[in-house]
Amino acid sequence: IIQSNGFIRCGMDTDQTYRLQLCRAVAAVVFGDPEKYRLVKLSSSDRFVKLQSRQVDLLLFSDTHTMEREINERTTGMGFTFSDPYYFSGLGYLGYETYVKCAEEQIRYDQCQDLRICVGTDTTHQDILTQYFPSDFMVGVSFDNMTAYLLNGTCNVLVTDSPDYFLEEIVREANGTVD
Repeated sequence: IIQSNGFIRCGMDTDQTYRLQLCRAVAAVVFGDPEKYRLVKLSSSDRFVKLQSRQVDLLLFSDTHTMEREINERTTGMGFTFSDPYYFSGLGYLGYETYVKCAEEQIRYDQCQDLRICVGTDTTHQDILTQYFPSDFMVGVSFDNMTAYLLNGTCNVLVTDSPDYFLEEIVREANGTVD
């Protein structure tokens, strides 16, 4: 199917360089040409649905591979087979120092009672946080809005496995050089 299209459709949440290069590498292997690809913007809510409906051929997303997703992924109701991981990461907090400490130490009282953690909706990050924090400490947002919510005060901490991406975006916004 992919070869009959003449290009590979890579589903991504960001245009991070290493993901783009991985897409180009797959295109080079499949077609002998690293330019035979199309980027498809995805969100955490629609990535598996678009993969299932063949709107994308390759998912290049910060996905956590879980047994649940191999058996019954919740947005599609079906299971997926995952490749070996190409990127290992950990969950971390980014934001205002006092509140980052609150989140890391799971403190929810005194100076930490105003902790608000921005977390991507429909992600394993959200699933993990619900084990440690009541829902009123979390703000579910799309990946694209996380930085804006941190900067406008909706939340004071981001939970992410991609701190470099958010740091670059915060610096661009602070310098007034947002795309």
